Amino acid sequence: MKLPETLFSRSLPAYFPFVVYAFDLERSLGVALLVTTVSWASLFLFWFTRRLFPERFLKGAFFLWLLVWAQIVRTSLGLEPLWVLSVFFMTPLSFLEKGNRAGKVRVFSREVPRYFLERAVTGLGFIVLVLVMALVREGLEFGGRGISFQQPAAMFLLIAALAVLWKNQPFRR
Repeated sequence: MKLPETLFSRSLPAYFPFVVYAFDLERSLGVALLVTTVSWASLFLFWFTRRLFPERFLKGAFFLWLLVWAQIVRTSLGLEPLWVLSVFFMTPLSFLEKGNRAGKVRVFSREVPRYFLERAVTGLGFIVLVLVMALVREGLEFGGRGISFQQPAAMFLLIAALAVLWKNQPFRR
């Protein structure tokens, strides 16, 4: 199976709020699972209910949906609502555009499983990225190096290195 090109381009910006959080491995995994679950639920809900919203209210309904989730999680878990940015960055750009065909696709068409499979791969790629970066953060801090990876600048340096390596892959056609 070929990985979609949007896997990394969606996962990297969605990881940026985790740079500010500076969680340990377990907490990073928990928040990554929360982000992925809310992202999948949002896409699933708005894919099938977008016909109910007039085109001009669809974006507002989506942002209200995200704000409600941010408030629910902040009230129940005490987590700062920055994680909602990750959900927003994982949402495809064309999802909320006017004239999107998603509202016209039948529920049992062939396009639905393919669309959701790509979103599932993106969500799993995001979880893997969060775990790798949390492991790198903990591994570098365990060694007692001079750089503190609890600060966002050091993590942005690692993200930039990861982006350069991804872009300059050998044998990529």
